[in-house]
Amino acid sequence: MSELGWYDDKSAVIDLVQNEEFDGNVIGVNDYSISNSSYTLFVEIKNPSGRSYFLTYNRAEGMNAGTQEAGNKIVVVEGAPNEQSWKLAEIGPGENYAFPDFLNGRDLEISVGAAASSSGINYLPVTVRLETITCNSDSDCRSTRSCTTVSCDSNVCTYSPIYNCCGNGICEESDQGCGVCASDCVVPTHCNEIDGQADTSWGGTDVYYGNWAYGIVFDVDVTTAAQFYELEVDLMQQNGARPVSGVFAKVYTKSGSYANDDNLNNWQLVFNGTSSEPNFYQSLMTFSSKVSAAADSTQAFYISYAKGGQFVYGSNTVSNSDMIIQQGYITQEESENILRRYGNDGSFKGGIKYNYFITSPSVLPSNEPNALPSDEPSILPYDEPSVLPSDEPSVLPSDEPSVLTSDKPSVLPSDEPS
Repeated sequence: MSELGWYDDKSAVIDLVQNEEFDGNVIGVNDYSISNSSYTLFVEIKNPSGRSYFLTYNRAEGMNAGTQEAGNKIVVVEGAPNEQSWKLAEIGPGENYAFPDFLNGRDLEISVGAAASSSGINYLPVTVRLETITCNSDSDCRSTRSCTTVSCDSNVCTYSPIYNCCGNGICEESDQGCGVCASDCVVPTHCNEIDGQADTSWGGTDVYYGNWAYGIVFDVDVTTAAQFYELEVDLMQQNGARPVSGVFAKVYTKSGSYANDDNLNNWQLVFNGTSSEPNFYQSLMTFSSKVSAAADSTQAFYISYAKGGQFVYGSNTVSNSDMIIQQGYITQEESENILRRYGNDGSFKGGIKYNYFITSPSVLPSNEPNALPSDEPSILPYDEPSVLPSDEPSVLPSDEPSVLTSDKPSVLPSDEPS
């Protein structure tokens, strides 16, 4: 429901790292259409591991009347986009449940009240919060997570994340994504991988290799904006055996299709060295800098190996909800910085790892000036005269005589006889 955006108007999302809690009335799906915004259909509890907990009321009525499991109970499942979900708990009316050591050594506590009804709407009162730990001093409070400040305030331990710090459980711009801060930025919430081959095998009907194959070039059609940071290549030895060490290779990339430019001087070199120690057949090539691709764009990649016959390739496109790896072609040995086609079409069989763009703003003040105009008046003096008359008298004496006659007698005696 969360991934598809269903029922978002009656959903609640809480982030326990930010000390958020939930206290509300949870309804079953049958009462969705007759309830107002004061009711909640499901609660998502964000988990720093990247796999959220989802809390729903499995009310046995209407289209859900025939439910055979956990009827009329709160059900908690763990899940993530495009992954299998698992039921963790079922909690009946009047019951409490705790997930131990959920965050910073504190239990996740869920309390369910007695079943109730109002205007034909059936609901269960539910509270979700982290365990409250009492204390007499700061030393009584503990944290199992880095980048967290802990203090004893009014005999209760309080926990506050340190912002822009890898390890605080918040994926921020400063973390630079899963390729740098894996503890905060996790798959598949903040990053993902598109992979054309299972990680435990390179066998199958769509797998090819040859000693004449020195590289592969291909396009990636991007649907969701992404930052590429690593390739997972599928290696092999020339005799078909599993690889025992990494291989020397180069990875080039460019915006737009490879078909538009075969001059590698116009491409960006993002990897130049030996790939990681293989895990089964997979070996990693981590980019020297991230490669950003906008939504609805094309990004080309070229992998050039120092020797032939060191990788496997396929013939089919590979896709997920974010992008498509299109079929490319096999290349000859790199020479004179020019793409040299061998003749065979081929598709990349490994994985491409990427971050989703992180837009969370920093909570710290910036030292940079604001690039937008200010609505406030300038504090600098203005050189132009005012166009409005002033009500105040001039503070400077005038050199000109007054042009008006005075009705008052002079206050000074005259030297002339009368």
